Amino acid sequence: MYAKESSASYDVKKEYNITEHRAVRLLSRLYDLTNTGYKFLEIGINVDPPSYVEIALGDHRGHELSLSLETWKSLYEQRGNIYKLFRNEYKDNFISVGPLTVSVFMLNYATIVRLDSSSVRIMMTETTLRRMFDFNGCIDVTFERLARLVNTVDTKLNCKMTPRESCSKKLFQPSGKYTGFDARHACPSYSTRALPTSSRDSEVPGIAP
Repeated sequence: MYAKESSASYDVKKEYNITEHRAVRLLSRLYDLTNTGYKFLEIGINVDPPSYVEIALGDHRGHELSLSLETWKSLYEQRGNIYKLFRNEYKDNFISVGPLTVSVFMLNYATIVRLDSSSVRIMMTETTLRRMFDFNGCIDVTFERLARLVNTVDTKLNCKMTPRESCSKKLFQPSGKYTGFDARHACPSYSTRALPTSSRDSEVPGIAP
């Protein structure tokens, strides 16, 4: 169904995208994973040609861990084993999920889960992890509907208007305000917002992803 998901180069591009400057995503939805909004889950169409649907786990410091749909699903399916890590019920202190390594450690008297790729590291508490997994239904619905729009996005971005940014602005409304579909019914806590440029709050003091 999602032809681009089967491309090896496409998967590598998505899995190991380290974001020094936030990726440009059209029609994106961003969901807060903490009360302060310090960490977030985002899904949208990355317009780095060719366009593709991207799932990103990030924080206000500019770190983003880009996930393919397959990795997201594998992570969700392994959630039971990941929870066991918090209670030392798993045979090891880490789990490999596709290109990710998931491990647990203590920091400032709090138990923290760490997700590592080859280039990006994101850390969070168990509460944040559980909240992230609560958005699984939302991610499924949104990914499917955005995937149907990828070819349209590429076609419209290749229009003859110049500059390219002007073209895209005329064709799409700002991120988070697209009225073509609404995934709220699939989400436990729907929140669409612009990403703040900075935040003094962190989920657990001492975490430096």
